[in-house]
Amino acid sequence: MEDPTLDRETDIIDPIHFQYDVTVALSNLTNIQESLDLLLDYAFKLDIVDSLGLFIVNETIEDLDLIAHKGVPPGLIERSKHIPKKSSFAEFALKGKPIYRAYSDLTQNEEEITLTYEGIKAIAIIPIKCKDEVEAVIILGSHKHKELKNNSKIIFETIAAQIGILIARLKVERRLEYEIKVQKMLGMISKRFIDLEPEKADQGIELSFQEIGNLINASRLVLYKKSKASGHFKKTHEWCAEGIETSLDQQPIDAEKLSFWWKEKINKQDTIVIHDVQTLDGPEKDTFLKSGTKSAVILPLKYQGDLKGYLVVDFKSYGQILLDNTINMLEFVTEIFVNALEHKTKEEKLKRSERKYRRIFEEIHDVYFELDMDGTVINISPSVKKIGMYSEDEVIGHNSREFHKNPVESNNILMN
Repeated sequence: MEDPTLDRETDIIDPIHFQYDVTVALSNLTNIQESLDLLLDYAFKLDIVDSLGLFIVNETIEDLDLIAHKGVPPGLIERSKHIPKKSSFAEFALKGKPIYRAYSDLTQNEEEITLTYEGIKAIAIIPIKCKDEVEAVIILGSHKHKELKNNSKIIFETIAAQIGILIARLKVERRLEYEIKVQKMLGMISKRFIDLEPEKADQGIELSFQEIGNLINASRLVLYKKSKASGHFKKTHEWCAEGIETSLDQQPIDAEKLSFWWKEKINKQDTIVIHDVQTLDGPEKDTFLKSGTKSAVILPLKYQGDLKGYLVVDFKSYGQILLDNTINMLEFVTEIFVNALEHKTKEEKLKRSERKYRRIFEEIHDVYFELDMDGTVINISPSVKKIGMYSEDEVIGHNSREFHKNPVESNNILMN
């Protein structure tokens, strides 16, 4: 028989004393993460709830991402890492008001059960606000009590308020740290490509891919170059995070087979930001889903107004791409990459041209020579050996007049 005394939690905790204890405990800590862990411990040790999860509201798509938990079975943690915006939990939380209900009254769809598990009786969904915006949510569950009332509400909302202060500080600190890392990395990449030998451009891009991917927690960076002949986009450079398989062996992408929306974006040379690949239509959606991509950003490689290709950055989490200055940083490095690749292409063309004319120069039957303004021979073809009495070394550096008995003929050569 169920103990009726457990239907409601008792009012044995003084909220004022509790708040004082929490304040004193926090005053001894300087690390934000330690302070956050302490608050969660306080909530859990009250013996009112036996499962809790702390979620951050994703800034771009407003889904809930689990960042801390206690009392949640391991198998359920994986399913609780991401709660969609359309779920009843998220909808209640984003309204901005605390919810205290019997769990059976809250959920109507079994598929929406994420954080809780069979036997839960009461649940609390407490939004955590910063400047009137819901920044995080704490969800608490109890197997003991059918409802959470009275003093426990005040206590949990006190904890939520303290967590809100910590999250605001944590976000500011992380953004500043991220900004410093971005600026440092941009400086390194810019310096790397200054006076970089064209033949080392590929190596420089691959190293930069690794640095960028690690900084922004991307799963993959792929650079596609556009073929002038076919118009197809072929993968030429790729970096994959640990555990991510390479995709360089895939066939080139035929631009004509892309969806209208995608082609229009590429033709306009727009940066494409995809917060959730599930919202896409057309073949691109299947391509992303097969690789496990949840978010992506596609950046055009533009050179003197022409589209030379594009850079694709994949993420395994939702909405991660819009961290402060991430897009601006990616656009900046993309410009560096395309300039390096174009420089390499021009250098390769020049070398091919030099080889071509060198071959012609060396195989020509007539004598080809070059003079400076004073008539000094600065270059002459090897054929001079076959039809004359001199070697190349005997001619180069000497004035052409030395090799003509007739002064008129010599002057005509100089004038022409």
